[in-house]
Amino acid sequence: MRLENALENCKTELNATATDAHQELFIALMHFKVIRAYIDGVLRFGIPPRFWLGIVMPRKGAEKSILNDMMNVLAEEGLKEMYGEKN
Repeated sequence: MRLENALENCKTELNATATDAHQELFIALMHFKVIRAYIDGVLRFGIPPRFWLGIVMPRKGAEKSILNDMMNVLAEEGLKEMYGEKN
């Protein structure tokens, strides 16, 4: 009985530790992605250091239409061929 209680306590503690570690790693990954987008935007594409960055999570099956709409609205005329699907 004591062994079962000790095992259950260890499982609970391990689960909590794993959950905390996963949350911290996910936050670090998101920060890394934001920093990378900022550096790529400024250094690679030469945009001014003040720009807007957002995350779009489309419904399943709507990815292609949203990408095309965003390209038509946001992309500069001379740079539209850089975006979208390549054949």
